[in-house]
Amino acid sequence: MKKILCTLLFFAVMGFTSGIRAQTTTENKVVPDSTQNLEETYRKKLAALEKQRIIDSITQANLERELQQISTKQQEDQAQELAQAQLDAISKQENVSLERKKRQIDSLKKTTTGYPVIGFFGDTLFQLYNRLGSFSPRERSLAISSRIKNLASEAEFTVDSLLVQ
Repeated sequence: MKKILCTLLFFAVMGFTSGIRAQTTTENKVVPDSTQNLEETYRKKLAALEKQRIIDSITQANLERELQQISTKQQEDQAQELAQAQLDAISKQENVSLERKKRQIDSLKKTTTGYPVIGFFGDTLFQLYNRLGSFSPRERSLAISSRIKNLASEAEFTVDSLLVQ
C-alpha cells in the first residue's frame, strides 16, 4: 500500500515536469553541439510563440470586454461583428501557432537524446530532453531517479508533508 501511495504521489508531482516522454532506449548518448544549437533555436522559437500567445490572450480578453460594453443596438451589431471576426482570427492564429509549436517539439525530440528517469521497480517513467538552469538533462534524470529511490526508503513519509512549488 505504501509503495502504491508513493508511486501515485510521484506521478502527481512529476506531472509538472516539462520535456517528458516515454523511453525508447536506455542508452545515454552525448548530445553534439549542433543538437544543442538546434535545441536552443527551437527553444527561442517556442518562447516567441508563447509570447505571441500571451499577447493574443490579452487582446482576446480586451475584445471580449469591449463586446460587453457596447450600448446601442446599431453600434452593438457592428462592433460585435468586428470583434467576433477579430476573435475568430485570433483563435485561428492560436491554433496554427499551437500546431507549429507541436511540430517543432516533435522535431526536437527526434534529434535530441532523452535521458530516462527510473522508478521504484527499475522501469523508465519518462525521459528528459532539455536543460533546466545549469543542470543537463542527464544530471536532472539522475537526480530525479535518486529522489524517487530515496522516497521509498522514507518510513515517515506522509502525503501532507509533500510541497509542490
